[in-house]
Amino acid sequence: MGKVRQALPWVRRMRMRAPERKRLGRKLMKQWGSAGTFKRLDTGTTLYGTRVSRRTMARVVFPFLNPVLAAVIRDIDQITGFGLSEADEEPFLYFMRFLARPASSELLSWRADDDNRYWFDKVFKIVHDTQSSFACVNYHYANIYRLESEVRVAVERHDFRSVIGDRSVFSGGNTRKLDFEYQAYVLAYRRCLEYLAIGLCGYFRIKSNSFKRLPRTLQNVRKKDRHVAAALSAVHANFVEELAFVLSAETDPHSTRDLISHYEYVDAGVVNLTPHGFVLAGGGEGLLPRGLPLTQVLSNRLLVLRECISQFIHTFVNSIEAGQPDVGAEPLR
Repeated sequence: MGKVRQALPWVRRMRMRAPERKRLGRKLMKQWGSAGTFKRLDTGTTLYGTRVSRRTMARVVFPFLNPVLAAVIRDIDQITGFGLSEADEEPFLYFMRFLARPASSELLSWRADDDNRYWFDKVFKIVHDTQSSFACVNYHYANIYRLESEVRVAVERHDFRSVIGDRSVFSGGNTRKLDFEYQAYVLAYRRCLEYLAIGLCGYFRIKSNSFKRLPRTLQNVRKKDRHVAAALSAVHANFVEELAFVLSAETDPHSTRDLISHYEYVDAGVVNLTPHGFVLAGGGEGLLPRGLPLTQVLSNRLLVLRECISQFIHTFVNSIEAGQPDVGAEPLR
């Protein structure tokens, strides 16, 4: 508790018993990380990019110590909440730790400037909007996985193989729930990239929400920021081909995302019952009867998105810190 007392002196001044203060300190340390971050919060610096006072901070955290309110919040979280794994959260926590280091001083100073506060809010979309949309992609994937698994279990209850024979295929069945979740997955995937682009462009004081045109957008940035822009453009080049299903290309102007948004109803696939079991074929992913199942294809795409976000955030932070020779980057753990 020593570090918590040192980092959070305002906790001691709150009217609560020592065990309650201890629980609060542990809860906050677990959620926010280092004691150094709390020292900055104690001086009324920032909480997720918003300036707060000690009294405001106390009002925010105190209700969580009440067992009744804590139980209410737990129930709400279980019903409507959705979390990310530690691996999924890592890039966003990396950016938050960057905000607690000296290299972020110029960026943090924008909050107190009326002209630049707008841009700080845009940059913070890297953490808030991008992370929430990434969770949205994961949520729709989880629903697709559940639906496909339930269908597979259901069809195996029936002896359909004795009916269709060894060389036949039966196609049919209403798959609208799968269609709805697949379309939502694709649209959330694209939104996630757009929000990331908004946040990155905000650092250069550029209004743009186009992930596809990000390298072109960053061509004419300030001289002091060109090394950051160049590094981000290099990351973009590494992923643009794998993200083609949500980014229209020169050779194929209508991506899967474009078709869903503007042109036609795209389904997740057609149910096929074969001697080998249940499979989805066709659909937006062009699934083959003997190829990867839909959940495996979308799982691979999800891993690409996570790696893309991670590389962009790490490259963004590391490039900013590399431009300040007197400020070291985060040490390796």
